[in-house]
Amino acid sequence: MSTTALMREGRLEMERRNYSQAIDIYRLAVGTDRRNAQAYLALAEAYILDGQPGDAEHYLRAGMERTNNAKIRDALNKLLTPSG
Repeated sequence: MSTTALMREGRLEMERRNYSQAIDIYRLAVGTDRRNAQAYLALAEAYILDGQPGDAEHYLRAGMERTNNAKIRDALNKLLTPSG
């Protein structure tokens, strides 16, 4: 399955609030295209909504290493910055 198709399927699962299923799909997307910044961002979002911020951080860091994408950097900084 293409990365585009996986991203579409992941988004559907997110809309259904099936976060664990979305995580599985987005992990496949990242594995299919390790330089796809959107896949890392979507995966991190799914992990956060599933209550797993540590896993979100792991994939955002991996995404930064592989893509050097500003949106990933911003998401990582937001995740690591205590709110309040």
